[in-house]
Order: sequence, then C-alpha cells, then structure tokens
Amino acid sequence: MKILFLLISSFSWVNLTWSQGNYWVEFTDKGLNASSSFAKEQFLSPNALNRRLFFNLPITNSDLPIDTNYIAAIYSLEAQLKYQSKWLNGIVVETSNSNFKNLTLNLPFVKRVVFLPSGIYGEGKFSWSSAYTYTTFILNVSVMYALYCLVMLFHAVQSDLSSPINWHPLGKFLCKYKEVFFLS
Repeated sequence: MKILFLLISSFSWVNLTWSQGNYWVEFTDKGLNASSSFAKEQFLSPNALNRRLFFNLPITNSDLPIDTNYIAAIYSLEAQLKYQSKWLNGIVVETSNSNFKNLTLNLPFVKRVVFLPSGIYGEGKFSWSSAYTYTTFILNVSVMYALYCLVMLFHAVQSDLSSPINWHPLGKFLCKYKEVFFLS
C-alpha cells in the first residue's frame, strides 16, 4: 500500500512540475497579415528583398509576421512572450498558469501546444538535489558496462575469428567501441 501511495504521489508531483514552465504555441495561419491587401514586401527588409531577388525566391506567407492579435490573446492567458518565429509560425511563452495548455487549445487559431521541459532536471548542475547528477551517473555506468561486455566478447571470439581466415576482429570491435562510446 505504501508503494502504491508513493507511486501516485510521485506522478502527481511530475504533473505539478510540468504544468509550470515554457510552452511552444503553434498557430494555424498568419491571421490578418495573410489576408490583408498590403504588399508582402513591406514586411521584409531591403537586404532580405535583395537576397530573394538574387536567389530567385518568391515571397510567401511564411515571410509574414505573426498576427499581433494572436499574441495578445496568448498574453491574456497570463503568459509572457520569450521568443517568436515567423517562419515556424509560433511563439515560446513562459507561464505559471496550470491550465494554460487547455485554455490555449480552445482558441480557434492555435494548432498545437507543446510543453518544453527546461530546467526541470537541473541541466549542467552537479549537486545532490538535481536529477542531472543521477542521470549522468547512470549513463556513464551503462556505457562502461557496455564497453566491458564488448571487451569480453572480443576475448571470447578472437581465436575463432582469426582462423582459418584472418577476419581482423580488432578493427571491427574498435568500430563497435566507437559506436558505444561516442554515440551514447
């Protein structure tokens, strides 16, 4: 019973932690900017227009800025703008509103909302209170164990791979060593 209570309480802590933080909000369209009668060229700098002419690239709706009404509606949900991308048609906001995702998805111009879990694990901080220390330790132990198993396998099959035809097992095992050590 105690184990069940511990599991349930740990999952509820994760939900509380994940409800506060940064969110990527992607919009369905460009809003009034895309349907306006203004020329799209007015939204680009002269250097950008010259590059488009030089490379023969058309000016598309992705070059238009995000509609300010969309950003204002997100502000009204107690969110602060951190970044915006007109080419990806979205913004990154920071909020402490626990119901932000549900409220945002109800807006007609929002395509998707993604939670960005930054700072939860204490990335780069080696202390007993951050999860980064423990995940780094587990990763290093698992890599060391994988390399130990690879060396044991090499010693077990070295004589079999050397005769009657020398298959040069050392080079092959060094490639696997590189994959385990550098790609993990």
